[in-house]
Amino acid sequence: MSDSNKPFDEDNVLFRTLMEHSTEAFFLHDAGKILDVNHAACEMLGYTREELLNLAIADIDVRLIPDQHEEIYSKNLFTGKTYTFESALLRKDKTELPVEIKLCGVIAGERKLLLGLARSIAERKKADNAYQRSEFFLSRSQEIGLIGSYVLDIPVNRPEAQTWRSTPMMDKIFGIDADYPKTGDNWLKLIVQRQEVSEYFARQVASGQRLFEMEYQIIRPSDGQTRWIYGRGDFEFNKQGQCTRLVGTVQDITERKQAEEERNAHLRFLENLDRINRVIQSANDIEQMMRDVLDAVLSIFDSDGAFLLFPCDPNAGAWTLPMARSQPDHDHIDYPELAMPIDDAMAGMFRLMQHSDKAVKLGSGHDHETPPMLAERLGIKTMMGMALYPKTGKPWLFAIHQCSSVRGWTDRDETLFLTIGRRLSDALTSLLTLRDLQKSEAFLSSLIDNIPNIIIVKDAQTLRYLRINKSVEQILGFSKENMLGKSVFDIFPEDLAKSFLNDDREVLNSKTLLDIPEETIRDSNNEQRILHTKKIPILDDRGEPQYLLGIAEDITERKKLERQLHQSQKMEAVGQLAGGIAHDFNNMLAVIIGNIEIAMQQNNLDQSLHACLQEIQSAAERSAELTRQLLAFARKQHAAPQVLDLNETINGMLNMLRRLIGENINLAWLPKEKIWPVKMDPTQIDQILANLCVNARDAIEGVGKITIETGAVTFDIADCEDREGFIPGDFVLLTVSDTGHGMDQETQGKIFEPFFTTKEIGKGTGLGLATVYGIVKQNNGFINVYSELKHGTTFRIYLPRHIGDIDYSRQEDAAAPGPRGHETIMIVEDEPAILRMTSLMLTKCGYRVLTAATPSEAIRIARKHAGPIDLLITDQIMPEMHGSQLAKQIQSLCPGIRCLFMSGYTGNIALPHAPQAENKHFIPKPFTVKTFTAKVREALDQ
Repeated sequence: MSDSNKPFDEDNVLFRTLMEHSTEAFFLHDAGKILDVNHAACEMLGYTREELLNLAIADIDVRLIPDQHEEIYSKNLFTGKTYTFESALLRKDKTELPVEIKLCGVIAGERKLLLGLARSIAERKKADNAYQRSEFFLSRSQEIGLIGSYVLDIPVNRPEAQTWRSTPMMDKIFGIDADYPKTGDNWLKLIVQRQEVSEYFARQVASGQRLFEMEYQIIRPSDGQTRWIYGRGDFEFNKQGQCTRLVGTVQDITERKQAEEERNAHLRFLENLDRINRVIQSANDIEQMMRDVLDAVLSIFDSDGAFLLFPCDPNAGAWTLPMARSQPDHDHIDYPELAMPIDDAMAGMFRLMQHSDKAVKLGSGHDHETPPMLAERLGIKTMMGMALYPKTGKPWLFAIHQCSSVRGWTDRDETLFLTIGRRLSDALTSLLTLRDLQKSEAFLSSLIDNIPNIIIVKDAQTLRYLRINKSVEQILGFSKENMLGKSVFDIFPEDLAKSFLNDDREVLNSKTLLDIPEETIRDSNNEQRILHTKKIPILDDRGEPQYLLGIAEDITERKKLERQLHQSQKMEAVGQLAGGIAHDFNNMLAVIIGNIEIAMQQNNLDQSLHACLQEIQSAAERSAELTRQLLAFARKQHAAPQVLDLNETINGMLNMLRRLIGENINLAWLPKEKIWPVKMDPTQIDQILANLCVNARDAIEGVGKITIETGAVTFDIADCEDREGFIPGDFVLLTVSDTGHGMDQETQGKIFEPFFTTKEIGKGTGLGLATVYGIVKQNNGFINVYSELKHGTTFRIYLPRHIGDIDYSRQEDAAAPGPRGHETIMIVEDEPAILRMTSLMLTKCGYRVLTAATPSEAIRIARKHAGPIDLLITDQIMPEMHGSQLAKQIQSLCPGIRCLFMSGYTGNIALPHAPQAENKHFIPKPFTVKTFTAKVREALDQ
């Protein structure tokens, strides 16, 4: 390093020590060239000391203008002055760091150097920015929320000298300008409830409470508007406990208060209307209805009296008051009891009511005078009334009145009064019609009540019940009191009521009879009844529907007998079919089981082959048990129950079930440990699982999952009360669920019926679930199904727990090998287990075996094999090609090779396109060792 670049600290050890221990960054430089730095500078910028000594100030000070050095020197820094400014330093990672720099001159010999001390101000900048943002957000939030703030200064012992300062938003809310004198008294002058506010203010201060919170109204000087204000503040007290200041906010809540008032008014309107509706619906006759409605009206409007006048007809000779009511303290009102003549004033009022679509207001302070007859007899000062038009007879007059004082009715009063009047008119229609009918139905009543069929009569306009006979109560359990004057929605569930209403309207619109052969309803005990219903419109003289007559015959028992007969016929057909199939199948199984027994009696039987024969024998015996169950179903024979461990029984079926459902469906087995034993025929378990898994497979499109679970559950009497078909006791639970397309409610109600199926023709017999249901019932269990469309199906089967001795036994039999040979045989099978099994069978019989899992692999082996291949054994149905197609290609490579086809289908189905050659052989799956080796020998020896 040259002398000009020597570190400054070589001559000043004390200065160097101070620099290194300082928390501020030191930079010593000459005309922009960095001569020395301390450790804090390196940490601040991320450089090493050597890296910084190779840089200039301009390299790290991003705001330094290159020609600025002369300006800095001109600050008289070498006379002891310090130049302080803000800048930004560039870190090694290219990020900028805001700093405050103090620059001073240092004289070292003849050299004038600059010493800069840099301190990070990043946090301060961040705080400044946050403060500016908070100020902005506070101002905007006050504008948006119509919130202003203030400070009220309260001089001690000088309440009259109170002054306040406020934000512009508060001034805008209160409608005051900048010149408004902001004293305590002038604030109170703006407040409507100034007395209440002053007293509340004084109580809070006297009790030392810090919170000020109140809603009050102000009148704004700027426009004279009355506004609602929500005020909230915090009192401040000095050490002597004297209040010195109130700091708070004000918010304009006028719109909210108005909305609350509107909501409350609307709620009161609905409550009052609901009260009238309930009064009308609970009335048993027209007099009770009128009395109860008028009493409710008196309470709602707080009026002195209310009445119903009939008729409201200016051309009538007289009028009466069918019903009038008054408040208890106005019971002296003299309501006329006899018919009163209609004079000109009364006739004029009637015309006024009839020609107005609004409520008419009469009396002092209103546009119309009260007729003298009403004013003198009833003492009415003000009255509000309207004409009612029931759909029977002449119009009525509905009115409320005030006798003790003059009353102005508000628009809300008028709206509610009109609504009540219209509802009252509807009620009068129904009850007046009913009363008119009752006057002329003495003979019809006796006649109709003694008809064994259901008879109902409805009003054609309102579709409310006007007449029902005794059969309605006897068959459906609904009394006259619960039905007359009501609609179907008052009696039946909404969905059923809508169906009835649609039928009623169809009859009335078409004016023709509607015959409904079967109509399913629920009686008063929620039990299902089936009716044959006819609905007939009763027309008036003009040919318009006046009434709706319904006649219904209860055919519930007849339909039940029909279903029983139909079910019996189905079961008879199922029995015949099951017996025929089981008989033939049992003959085939007898051959299989007999051959296995012969084979297992041979001496020196290989243990692995013996195990394979035992599995075959076990499966064959289970199949024989299955056929015996079919015969039992057809011929009423008894099953052969055994004590079973359900987990063990199901576990032995898994391989068969997986083959049954296919590779695209995952079979999950979730057994619960230590479940109770059950006593039943083991083949019935096989049959249940096979049927349920096949149905689940067919319900799954593409890939999916079937889950089999076991468990234990106990039901007491309370558990079974609300669960149809459930039985109290201990049960072993077998659950089979799938991820298929599911079923709707209608389908679920039919799935256990014989021959019912949703599958295409030829895809299902409709016997599977019927058989499952029969097996479960035969074993004193029950079954529950839950399904939703697109969400799969779950069958839960509850089998009774077996209580008693448990004896699980097995039978061991011997086996014998089949015919032997020495030829070379190629086996092609896409199922690995079958490929291994058949290969083992032939190897043990002395054959040389070539195996292939796919047709393409078989072709490759045939091409490479040096010697002859005497026999091709191939599965007929494989993913790449059919076995018959593979045979053609292998025969072209190995002329004279013989072929033996295997399939789970019968020969006619499996070999529709097989080569038409003399050496064509077929063996169906499953087969025994002896059958298979004999067939191989037969194919080779032909």
